[in-house]
Amino acid sequence: AATVPNLTLPSDLIGPGMYLDDVLTEPLRYRDGKLEHVTEDHTPVQRAVRAGVISAEEALRHPSRHVLAQAVGLDVDVEDDTPTVDLRAGDRILLCTDGLTDPVPDEEIARLLGRFDTPGTAVDGLIRQALAGGGPDNVTLIVIDVS
Repeated sequence: AATVPNLTLPSDLIGPGMYLDDVLTEPLRYRDGKLEHVTEDHTPVQRAVRAGVISAEEALRHPSRHVLAQAVGLDVDVEDDTPTVDLRAGDRILLCTDGLTDPVPDEEIARLLGRFDTPGTAVDGLIRQALAGGGPDNVTLIVIDVS
């Protein structure tokens, strides 16, 4: 696991919210012990979940869960979800690839984000957990603390 420097964003610098782009990573917000996905994957499987055709649990094991409905460089027009995410002091933002979210359940990610005091130690712990879980893909992530 690689050690990274600590990254903290003062809330007065970013204001009451932050734009989080999901084209290359999956942004999540950790607040008060809970992990929240702030965007949805751009996959036909996720669209089926949204439409009620399959459950979220079925989507986790669906053989086409990694098939993208759009991708940067392949599509001329990419639908870019850029929600404004409410942030406050004490929040932690996790930007990550599915190399983390596939082998590590959300509950474990939340537990680890709450366990480690600094973004750098949280990154190390999350990478270790993803690799221990089989890490079938690259494990890329950034943890940002809001102060």
